Order: sequence, then C-alpha cells, then structure tokens
Amino acid sequence: MTSSTIGLALKRATQAGQVDVLQCLLDAGADINTKFKGASALHEAVKVKNMQVLEFLLAVEGLRRDTLSLAQKTPVMEAACRGRVSCLEALLQAGCGPHTRNSHGLTAVHYCLLPCIGTVDTEDMTSCLNLLYKAGADIDAQDIYGSTPLHIAIATENLEAVGWLLHHNCKMDIEAHPPDLAPGVFSCWMGEWRLHPYCWLFISPTDELCNFSLLVVVNIMDLGGHCHTVSSMSFSTTT
Repeated sequence: MTSSTIGLALKRATQAGQVDVLQCLLDAGADINTKFKGASALHEAVKVKNMQVLEFLLAVEGLRRDTLSLAQKTPVMEAACRGRVSCLEALLQAGCGPHTRNSHGLTAVHYCLLPCIGTVDTEDMTSCLNLLYKAGADIDAQDIYGSTPLHIAIATENLEAVGWLLHHNCKMDIEAHPPDLAPGVFSCWMGEWRLHPYCWLFISPTDELCNFSLLVVVNIMDLGGHCHTVSSMSFSTTT
C-alpha cells in the first residue's frame, strides 16, 4: 500500500473508533505515524474526541507524540484549540510536550485562546490552561511577532483568559510587534497601567482587599498615526 493509502486507512479507522482495525494495520506493518493530508492518527483521535483510540495510539511503540500537522499543530495544540480537556490530560500524562512551538512560534497556551472553530466553552478553556500550566508550559511564550497569550486574550476580548493570566502572574512588560490588533506592552506609570500603542488597561483599587475594576480599551493606529478605539470592555476580579 502507498503512504497515502495507509494514512487514509488509519484516519478512517480512527474516525470510526475501530481499535481492532488499527491493530490489524499495525500488525501488517503500517507506520502509526503515517499522515493523511498532513495529519496523523493521533491528531484525528483528538479531533473526534475518541478516548479509547487516543489511549490505544499513545501506547503504540514508536509513536511521534509531538509531530506537527499540515496546519502546524501538535496533538496537544489540537486539543487546546478545541477545548478537549480529557484528550489534553491524556496526552500530557503520556509525555506529550506542552512547550512545543510551530513555525509561527505559537504554543499550546496560545492555542487555548485561538479556537479552531467558533468558540471554546470558558470552562474548557480554563481547564486546558490549568493542565498546561501544571505541566510547566510557559504562559509568557512569544510567537514570531512577540505576542504572548496575554496579547491574544486582550485582542480577542477574552476577559476570562485575561483574568486567568493575570491571576497566574503573567508578565505585563513584554513588547510585541504584531501585524494586526494584538496589543503592545504593559507599562506602569503613576498608578496607570498602559498597554501601548494599541491598548490601555486602567486598574483602580476599590478597597484594601485588592478588588480591581479593569477597563480595557482596544485601539489601533492608522497609517497616519491616529488612534481609533475599536472596542472596550470591563470586568472585576478579586485577588
């Protein structure tokens, strides 16, 4: 059989949850790492959220756990961007890396905030972030533009992610040079925390227990250097 045929057979068996067929293919000499259209069976198991197949694949000797797909995602990244909490937990427990970067410099933590289809449930996103954090993932990792997960969280108006990152002491002084709406760097001056040149974050303590009211105003500069507000949002948190 050709590589493409083997890859397709592995994909179909994974989609159908046919562990017995997968075992037959392996017994016949199929390479479990063979990809079909750039994705391995492990990627596919995460996509269809089949835990039985996923656990079977993770036990196969010679499996490349952190291989990148054509879409530049490892299985861990695939689980992160889809909010597949159980899949992500199984992958990390099996030794899949939480630190891997793709050619864009993105990590699984970035992908928690970059859902591949629509949106990811807030609880699932937070659970994925917690799993990666406990596995030692860098929550301040920068992509090739210098953007951290915090830049992405603010640019996409993901208040829950902003709160989670701040609660876990993410760095707020990292500079980025993004091509779009992602914010620049945080700086603190006279009680005002600025995120420039794209975004400003005002933090106003309301009492001694450090309850914060956060106002985030996202701006973008045009070619003439004029700043335009494109969105604003606010929320409160207690530390």
